[in-house]
Amino acid sequence: MASVGELLPVAEAVVDEAEAIFHAGFGAPDLALHDKGNGDFATTADLAIEQRVRQLLVQMTGVEVYGEESTHASASSTGRSELPRTGAVWVVDPIDGTSNFAAQNPNCGILVALVHDLQPVAAVVSFPKLRLRMAATDGGGVRGLPATAPHPQRHVGVFSQTRPELYTAIRHRGLRPRVSGSVGLDLAYAARGVLSGAINYSPHPWDNAAGALLVREAGGTVTTPEGDDWDCTSRGIIVGDAATHAQLLGAAQSLNRKI
Repeated sequence: MASVGELLPVAEAVVDEAEAIFHAGFGAPDLALHDKGNGDFATTADLAIEQRVRQLLVQMTGVEVYGEESTHASASSTGRSELPRTGAVWVVDPIDGTSNFAAQNPNCGILVALVHDLQPVAAVVSFPKLRLRMAATDGGGVRGLPATAPHPQRHVGVFSQTRPELYTAIRHRGLRPRVSGSVGLDLAYAARGVLSGAINYSPHPWDNAAGALLVREAGGTVTTPEGDDWDCTSRGIIVGDAATHAQLLGAAQSLNRKI
């Protein structure tokens, strides 16, 4: 396998091509929605992007792809998807925030991460309608950070399915929850400083892998909702600056939620 520094530009070139499919399908004009159960669905664009990204990444890097649409149906009954525990694999969410995408809400994007031994080592995230792209490598920092640090006013990203009790616990700590409808955007915004932090309980590596690396390389803290070391098998994630992370972790632990 080539070095991480060599693979990141390949991933960015692949995302360039995927963006063309994204723009053409934005708003799901063909109304071709594919039911995935439990109220979840994919659009034709989700399927087309993942197919093209898979084809190009395997062809150009020789590394296999673990994508949301191709693995969703094989998720175990616990909600955990099987991911190789050793070696390298690309983890891809062709459209993070599909419901937003279908509704022409710009809070949606493409997430690509190179994972090695369950840890992200390279990542590219693109939110085309927001004109936002960020990229990072393990130990190499983040590209796409703003020149001037924002003032997030203690805003934190929360999962759209956040329990009311957790939402309340977060508010009681003086934080201001915000729901974007895109886990990947929440994590990217936490890395950029648009948000002070973020929390979600998604069990899927395609939701969290890229953003976890962005936050780490931006100097933030990344753990599970229980406060343990995070990896791509973790169910959920808490990220943020040290103070905000501690408050989010305290809110989660106050509910004694063990998943």
